[in-house]
Amino acid sequence: MTIMTQISFSTKIFALILVAICLLLLQPGSADVNESLHLLASDSAPDYDTVFPDDEIREINITISPESWTEMQEDMTAKYGEFGGGSMPGPGKRGGPGENMPDVNRSAGMNMPKPPGENGPGFLNQEDPVYVPATISFQNETWDHVGIRYKGVNSLMTAWSEGIGKISLKVDMDHYEDEFPETKNQNFFGFKELNLQSGMSDVSVIREKLAPEIFQDAGVIAPETAFYKVFIDKGDGFEYFGLYTLVESIDDTVIKTQFSNGTGNLYKPEEEGATFAFGKLNLSHFEKKTNEDEGDYSDIEQLYTILHSETRTENPENWRSDLESILNVTEFLTWLATNTLIKNWDTYGGNARNYYLYNNPDTGTFSWIPWDNNYAFMEGMGKNFGDGGSAEMNKTPGFGFAPPEGMNMTFPEMKGPGHEWGPDGMNNPNQPGFMPPGGMNMTMSGMDGQFGPGMGMGSSVSFSMENVTERWPLIRYLMDDQEYHALYVQILKRVAETSFDPEKMEEICDQYHDIIASSVIGPDGEREGYTYLTNESDFDAAFEEMKAHIRSQYEKAIEYVESQSDT
Repeated sequence: MTIMTQISFSTKIFALILVAICLLLLQPGSADVNESLHLLASDSAPDYDTVFPDDEIREINITISPESWTEMQEDMTAKYGEFGGGSMPGPGKRGGPGENMPDVNRSAGMNMPKPPGENGPGFLNQEDPVYVPATISFQNETWDHVGIRYKGVNSLMTAWSEGIGKISLKVDMDHYEDEFPETKNQNFFGFKELNLQSGMSDVSVIREKLAPEIFQDAGVIAPETAFYKVFIDKGDGFEYFGLYTLVESIDDTVIKTQFSNGTGNLYKPEEEGATFAFGKLNLSHFEKKTNEDEGDYSDIEQLYTILHSETRTENPENWRSDLESILNVTEFLTWLATNTLIKNWDTYGGNARNYYLYNNPDTGTFSWIPWDNNYAFMEGMGKNFGDGGSAEMNKTPGFGFAPPEGMNMTFPEMKGPGHEWGPDGMNNPNQPGFMPPGGMNMTMSGMDGQFGPGMGMGSSVSFSMENVTERWPLIRYLMDDQEYHALYVQILKRVAETSFDPEKMEEICDQYHDIIASSVIGPDGEREGYTYLTNESDFDAAFEEMKAHIRSQYEKAIEYVESQSDT
């Protein structure tokens, strides 16, 4: 036995002796034992098998004191108005669900866009909801003094205004470590954060799980997911809040387990700077999730500079070499092809959000990580499943939005004085709350043509990317390059025929339907006020529509790939 082996062996024996002493000194079942075990496991590896099973549903119990529950509700009321009130508070109230928006025109899937260069409509609150203390119970383990809050922006606002109690939740296991030092590094089987996604507007309740799995299978870095039944005791005993999807946090464990080096810069881009459009770089739009105390954003600046370099047109070979020195282009094109197959519009190419950038120090290149897939498998804003969709799911004509002051909306398809359309009080396309018919394009003076399909108004891009403008240069410039476009077509074909194969996907959908059905519908299913179902038949119909959507997207992708082989 070598000296190093002897030291390693002795260290392990010493650690085991320490654990044994702690267990002997503390009374079994006491709170101190739980706290000691949590501390001893603070540096433990994440237990994926326990927390993220593929083929079963977990249950989690959350206890929140009546006082803390009231604090959560009052905080939300101050930010978004009365629960179920259907309108947003404050002087910026424009076009939110509720006033001047009859029920027939409301949709849980409605997107409230941010105008470029603006903070967006006044009701689109960007401040996170308040954290409150809670106790978490799971598989005979209990964690006290855990931080919990509501999470989301569009989905949060819509659920609150519609009066639906099934709202996404974020759990921070050691949020209160300053007040309770014993919770420092407290974790949930190796996970510090939990994201419980409500599946807002998703009557199938599988989008948030299915989309990341497709990304992973295609070779894109994506978080692990699992189904969880959530029970909350807010003072009157545990109540079933519905079936959620637990989504792994990117900055918690993904960069540590899916990269060779987890110490690099992780960014969560949002707002106009996140488009990387020329002249729009704003480093404040790139929130650092790691290395926050370091003010070095040179890697983002390098990506932007190379992307817009004149060599792109003057010397494409050099441009590609430079770009690949800072961005994993193959990974990005794989994400782009997969995202377009899924038809996931609420991200880059449709909206400037819902992705992470991670710079791996071992390679010096950025990886593109998709995030927040509750609007996946949808045509676009206010639409579901593209060509399919039940009458209930597709009844929304469009969206409710008022342009910034001084800007006018026009709709080329609408004729007549004043573009008269819509119910009383909604005939003026520039009036707050106006909703154009579905499928209509909109232009805004002063917006540089930045809205519409592929231009940041919640519309999905086509396989050809012809409808993508230079507002999204990471797509437009790569598609304009012959070599990158050819690589994109190859990847699209591979992903369509493997990860997105209709027979394979239909089998997965059927499996998930059988696993979750009794937790969504029936006597043990979701209850009124805590579900996005209007009736139980919508659940089964959603799976048929999902499978029809997958088949349709596959056929369109193959048709496009074959068209490129002829050119």
